[in-house]
Amino acid sequence: MEARWKDRVEEPLNRFYRYPVARLMVRGLLRTRVSANQVTAIQPFIALVAAFCLTIPGYRGLLLAVLVFELRTVLDCADGTLARARGTASPSGHAIDGICDWLSTVILHGGLLVRLTQTTLPATTFGISLGVRAVLCLALLQAALRSFAADHYLNHLGPIFDRGRDESEAALRKKIQKGTPGFFAGAEIFIGRMGHLVLQGKWVSGDADDDDQAELHPLHAYKDAPGTRLLATVWSLSSGDAYLSWLMLSLALDAAWQGQVLFATVGFAQIIVLVLVTAAWVKRRSA
Repeated sequence: MEARWKDRVEEPLNRFYRYPVARLMVRGLLRTRVSANQVTAIQPFIALVAAFCLTIPGYRGLLLAVLVFELRTVLDCADGTLARARGTASPSGHAIDGICDWLSTVILHGGLLVRLTQTTLPATTFGISLGVRAVLCLALLQAALRSFAADHYLNHLGPIFDRGRDESEAALRKKIQKGTPGFFAGAEIFIGRMGHLVLQGKWVSGDADDDDQAELHPLHAYKDAPGTRLLATVWSLSSGDAYLSWLMLSLALDAAWQGQVLFATVGFAQIIVLVLVTAAWVKRRSA
């Protein structure tokens, strides 16, 4: 069986460890009344516990934070799995999941801020004086860009490589035409529109589009090309989930400050370059 684009760009720890564990958890959850949204909603509170652990002095606090936040990350894999198993997956649920993911990440960085401000830091890094808050803000900003771009290219390129059709715009247009019954559904539509605007230069409206794209998309011919596989591998190590895995690694290695500085500088440049390269690659192959 050919690998799907979603599988190729999935963060390795998610694909080979967290999702298998999450599926075992879902087997038990299916026998309860716990909903997927409830599994999602508890995640920021678990992140709060992890953030508190970061304020505990010494390596013990770091290790506890990693273990607790890892539980949250596994649950992040379980909520979607549970929703699909029960047939309750929806745009609103996806938006709730994204908002809780981001909230959990911000909460964890709040604990990291407390820890780092309690630690004696070097006066300069790369010869430039850097404030802890500035570094953490830049690290969070590049993490947001990673999640934003990775989600867009997953939804945009997945149907092209798997079925030969660009279905993302049509799917978004249908959501717009149905209206926005609630804050979370509206948030899902807004994020989708911004993805098309920022990364493809097109604002998607709710107007009908008669282009059914009967022919295969030109990109479909490159689905198994070495360049496509390489691009997918790089994205699997560069998504928002990948950032959290790299962050946990930096904490486990007792290199929280060094890791944040790296994310705020080299990491920021890397994701911008990757977005530009991906956009250029897609445009060239689609011509």
